[in-house]
Amino acid sequence: MTRKLMVRAIYVVYLLLLVEGGARIMFLVPAFSARLAGDHDATWRHRWLERHPTGPGGSHKFEYKFDVHDSTKGWISRPNLRDERVFEGKTLNTNSRGLRGRREYAYGKHPTKPRVLIFGDSFTFGDEVSDDETYAHYLQEMMPEAEIINMGMHGYGHDQMLVFLREEGVKYRPDVVIVGFVTIDMPRNLLAFRDYAKPRFVLTDGRLELTNSPVPSPEELLAWSWLRPRVLDVWSSVAHQIDRERGVLWDKAAAITAAILDGIVAESEKAGAIPIIVHLPTFTEFGVPDGVLTRGERIKQLKDEERWQEGRGPFGLPKVRVQKVVIKKAKKAKEEAKPEGAEGAAAAPAAAEAAKGAAPAKKEEKKK
Repeated sequence: MTRKLMVRAIYVVYLLLLVEGGARIMFLVPAFSARLAGDHDATWRHRWLERHPTGPGGSHKFEYKFDVHDSTKGWISRPNLRDERVFEGKTLNTNSRGLRGRREYAYGKHPTKPRVLIFGDSFTFGDEVSDDETYAHYLQEMMPEAEIINMGMHGYGHDQMLVFLREEGVKYRPDVVIVGFVTIDMPRNLLAFRDYAKPRFVLTDGRLELTNSPVPSPEELLAWSWLRPRVLDVWSSVAHQIDRERGVLWDKAAAITAAILDGIVAESEKAGAIPIIVHLPTFTEFGVPDGVLTRGERIKQLKDEERWQEGRGPFGLPKVRVQKVVIKKAKKAKEEAKPEGAEGAAAAPAAAEAAKGAAPAKKEEKKK
């Protein structure tokens, strides 16, 4: 009996090794690996490993040379960069906390100015532009009476933005929190690996649960990558393609994105800030390239599939009401008339005053 069990165990191990070997060979053959490629963890992880081989000639660099590992968000910009030449001749600076630009910002409420935080991906961070060409910089020029802090990071999903807001953003005691919403970021919220390993939220009983945190360092990933079963990556690729063929990938992305945005709104309001979601359309949303549905076509498709819900947009997100928030500069005469010691009261954000009487939902989508 014992002999038979041993033979069976050896046979099972042999089959597992055979399957694992076949999976590893599939990723080595370009024709097979191309068929397995897609916007899922396995593909992104393999691309990263191909760029960062182990051994003396290996590299632990990230997507950009100015990135560094961060255990809670995956990566951030390297702090204290000075006149770094990037993006074919553009200039990048970061402060001591890795935020874009040289300016330092103290934690806590600003003594005299309303404070605005802007979260986002490369559109907000400013890929391909210099510090003084980001839209956060232009907003600061337009609103000298406020303090604008650019907390955008290239490659971020909304999940990383929520983590960034929770652990760092709230420390600045913001009056307004803006999220530069880019539609193509939504699938990133389904990933635990993209430019590098990253945290990911999943929905458990309707609530957000953070996974893949802390994020391992590049050294840890490279040291243990050879032990990761490649058969799991093959299954991940197949499951992704099945979901894509069934048309449920976008529904999954929309569901988790809506929950994450609700989390950003809740965290902002908990910190006493006004949350604003600003839609930053991409080039595909201005035209109708092959394979891309217009708003009307997508709504018709959803209705035909009996998946259309009133009160939601064509991408599955709740509709939002446009709310204009204006931060007004207090009149100089009024400031001078205030009694000594009243500066703290004077610092109450005009943004909050402008939002009095507003409905609880304060997400904003920029009109196209």
